[in-house]
This record gives sequence, structure tokens and C-alpha cells, in this order.
Amino acid sequence: ETIQFTPTTAGAYTLTVTHKENSLQDDLQAFSIVLSNRNTTLNISEDTIQGLKLFPNPTSTILTISASVNLNTIVVLTVLGEQVKKVYLNGNTETIDISGLAAGIYFVEISSSDTSIMKQIIKK
Repeated sequence: ETIQFTPTTAGAYTLTVTHKENSLQDDLQAFSIVLSNRNTTLNISEDTIQGLKLFPNPTSTILTISASVNLNTIVVLTVLGEQVKKVYLNGNTETIDISGLAAGIYFVEISSSDTSIMKQIIKK
């Protein structure tokens, strides 16, 4: 199946790939992503928020996020893009309790007044 998407505005977009029930062979499914715009990137953001640190990573209980600038929001997402935590703040440091989350890989979207970036964390 081919799906085409043409964004109408600049921004960050999430691509979620799922499979049909009982369609996996050996728990694997191959897929391709074709990007046709020479300015397109597909990765965890390379933009920066000045002085941004996430630690410890991996962690089993507490995740601390700090920066040299004020942060506006912190959103924790599953690999499927489901929001599991959201914190609004007006400061440069936040501690988030993730002890209630299942072990695995999560994405953390961190927003300041002019930048929004995505980082990966591992929950033990």
C-alpha cells in the first residue's frame, strides 16, 4: 500500500506504521519510506535548545530535564505516538516521575518559546 502526504505548512510530523492483524512473519515487517523533498529530514531533531540535558538516560524512576533557557512544555510519547505525560512549565528545570510507565523506549518532546525538539529515552 502506498500513501502520499504533502504537508501544507512547515513543521514536525509523526509517521506511525502499523500492521494488519496476523500479517507479520517472524514478528518482522519490512517497509520503505521515500522522501522526495531535498530539504526533508527523517530523524530525531537536530535542532537544539541551548544547554538541554536529559538525565539519567536510561532511567527507571525519575527523568530530569534542564536547559539554559525557559521551557514551555514537556510531552512523553510512546513509540506509537501516544501521549503518556504532559507537563507545562515556565522554568528551565523539571523532574518527571516515569516510574509508572512500562519499560521500553519513549520519545520526549521538549518545547521552548521558539524551538520544539524530540529526544529518545529508555525506561528500565
